[in-house]
Amino acid sequence: MAEYQVTPVDRQRIARETMAFWFETNGTGFDFRAGQHADFVFKHPSVESESDNSRTFSLASSPHDKRPVMIAMRMRKTAFKNALNAAALGTRPLHSP
Repeated sequence: MAEYQVTPVDRQRIARETMAFWFETNGTGFDFRAGQHADFVFKHPSVESESDNSRTFSLASSPHDKRPVMIAMRMRKTAFKNALNAAALGTRPLHSP
């Protein structure tokens, strides 16, 4: 399974308690099919627990759209989601196998 480092480049509230996050794939040639999902893992976790270091998300972007890849999620009080929401844009804190 291939791994790709992704960079968070934008985040936006899209509904009540729901956020969208966009990730640049950094020219890695990352290709995906509609409906595909990916595991997102903090490379250097800032979360309290190793068991809360990763999540699987469906990719909400169109595979034909050449813009950054988007995921959306309901924001609950988990260490992973809080860390993702607080991650500095433009850094490389995540990789997606």
